[in-house]
Amino acid sequence: MNYNLKNLAIFLFATTLFISCESDDIEVPIHETENTKENVPAENSASEADASFTNIKGELQLNNGKKWMANEETTSGVNKMIAQIAQYEEMQLPEDAVNYNMLAQGINTTMDGIFAQCTMKGAAHDELHDFLVPIFEYSKTLEGDDVSASKEALADLKAHLAEYKNYFI
Repeated sequence: MNYNLKNLAIFLFATTLFISCESDDIEVPIHETENTKENVPAENSASEADASFTNIKGELQLNNGKKWMANEETTSGVNKMIAQIAQYEEMQLPEDAVNYNMLAQGINTTMDGIFAQCTMKGAAHDELHDFLVPIFEYSKTLEGDDVSASKEALADLKAHLAEYKNYFI
């Protein structure tokens, strides 16, 4: 097995591990409430926010100056993507389309899990989608053949994921 294929196999195995297991190394804090499935406290409830908040589609906004309450599954998924990227970078794989494509597959699988487990509603849900939709664009670029564009998309994705903690609890 040549060097690239061996690294690719290791990356695939590690990505599968991150998808199937929760990582405790990188964590965005989760605010726990009595209803952990919904994770939306009264002061940040969808109905209250909806009454005084106007979503601007595609633009991340705070909830009248406060962070939005995200469900536990979403925060876990964002943590997994951050961990996937960190592990990818630690492996120091050659910058080629195959390696970026494999990273994109892992990111896409994690995103599918976030959407499948979404329980958020109202304005908080809308803002979450404003956060998540750009990730699909970065991933689409990572799936392509343009190594330079993939390198830039990875840097943008990493910066975008780091913004999560500024808008969501």
